[in-house]
Amino acid sequence: MQATLTQDHVADVSVEASGRSSRIAMEVNIVRSVLERLAETIGWAGNGACAEGINTADDAQMVLEAALRAVTERLHDGDATAGEHVSQLSALDQLRQAQVMLQEAVTARRAEAVSYVRVAIDNLRQIGTVAELVSRAPIEAARLGFDRCLVSKISDAKWIPRSAYAEGDEELADAMVDVGNRTPRVIDARLVECELVRQRKSLLIRDAQHNDRVHPELVRLVQPVSYVVAPIIAKGSVVGFIHADTKPGGNPVDEFDRDLLDAFSTGLSITLESLYYREQLDRIRQHMEGLGSLSSSLLGEGNSAFDNADQESELLVPSTRSLLQSANRLLDRLTRREVEVLMHMANGETNRRIAARLFVSEATVKAHVKHILRKLDAANRAEAVSRYYRAG
Repeated sequence: MQATLTQDHVADVSVEASGRSSRIAMEVNIVRSVLERLAETIGWAGNGACAEGINTADDAQMVLEAALRAVTERLHDGDATAGEHVSQLSALDQLRQAQVMLQEAVTARRAEAVSYVRVAIDNLRQIGTVAELVSRAPIEAARLGFDRCLVSKISDAKWIPRSAYAEGDEELADAMVDVGNRTPRVIDARLVECELVRQRKSLLIRDAQHNDRVHPELVRLVQPVSYVVAPIIAKGSVVGFIHADTKPGGNPVDEFDRDLLDAFSTGLSITLESLYYREQLDRIRQHMEGLGSLSSSLLGEGNSAFDNADQESELLVPSTRSLLQSANRLLDRLTRREVEVLMHMANGETNRRIAARLFVSEATVKAHVKHILRKLDAANRAEAVSRYYRAG
């Protein structure tokens, strides 16, 4: 059922992307034809040559502006005949009409993309598990007008791809994840993504082919002209990335696309954190149910205090509530970041390793550990971790 649902969403996204691309392409073709006609009308051969090289809306806009300047200059030519002036005025009118139509198409595409942010986030909210969310996120992000999207996690300060989408090319999507996993990159100053982790702001990477701070293997595979990347944030930390771009030959991504992806990643982050805590709560409930079953088996059948099933439930509920309240009281003493450090301490990680995971200095981690020990009235790390486990 999940696979079928995913395939259906992939098909929907492909149709939507195709529709948006065709509308822009139609306006670009109109601009091209206008310039070709004007090349004959006003004898400006440059228009015809430039028209052949127009592939994107940005290309069309640049050539239109150049043509408008050229025609305006000719209008001020005192040697032109009356007939030539009429042709030039007609050309000016056609160029301006083409410019307006092109701008309207771009504006419509952007308005549509903004509306799809809400659609994409609403779709994510219907998902029931973190695993499915990670799988679906790049597909939903593509609704915003991207051709390729990649969702990655940060593990041991390394960039690890988890899922990808490539419009009309499943093999490329699989290869993006495979290449990224075979060549994981440490997130340090050598990568532009390090700035994203520190500042928690989405980035636009221009001219990716000649940028020495990108993931070289992924760039060689995908061949992006430019790309945008946004942080995925949970529990107060950047836990992953979402990258997106358009196919070569299409309109390169720009600041607007960066802001679009940033809005999407915000919704994705909120949904991820909600699902994470929901799954944690489910595990706690299962654990407490297991404790209840164990207590019953140890007490044995026929014990008068537990003969009645309703009595057993009434006794277990206060016990569970008391344990959860105790855990809350313990963790309420700590800041969010201190809880995060304590969780890493519970996993047996050193200060250096914790610092690498949280992208802070080792001195900062030591300060957090000191505060944790004081607030929990623990003599050492082992005692603090012990209290953490007893509370959870």
